Amino acid sequence: MEDNFSPRVKDVIQFSKEEALRLGHDFIGTEHLLLGILRDGNGSAIDILNFLNINFDILRKNMVDFIKNQGIKDQAVLDAMLDIPRHLFVPEDIAEHSYDDNPLSIGEGQTISQPYTVAFMLQELELKQGNKV
Repeated sequence: MEDNFSPRVKDVIQFSKEEALRLGHDFIGTEHLLLGILRDGNGSAIDILNFLNINFDILRKNMVDFIKNQGIKDQAVLDAMLDIPRHLFVPEDIAEHSYDDNPLSIGEGQTISQPYTVAFMLQELELKQGNKV
């Protein structure tokens, strides 16, 4: 079946596999495919984000600078916060606020915690290589 895929689609699928493994999953879900598409950096999804002038890399870096200035010193936590595309875990209509230091509603009465709170909890856990949370 893979013979029918373009080289770009094969790359996106490979990126998606890597993202799934990085997140500790043994399957490729839609979130992993989206991460693979974003990592590829081409196509309609990227065109739409660019059209909206949304640069999530800059927003994510600004968020990490903020939490670092608030006292988060664990470099592994800061690196993870830089690496994880938070905007993919919130509804599309509020994605541009995903790097604000506020909790956001994700539906069904649930929220995604504010970035500083997540970073603080992770730092306090003193996680080591190979730990899973």
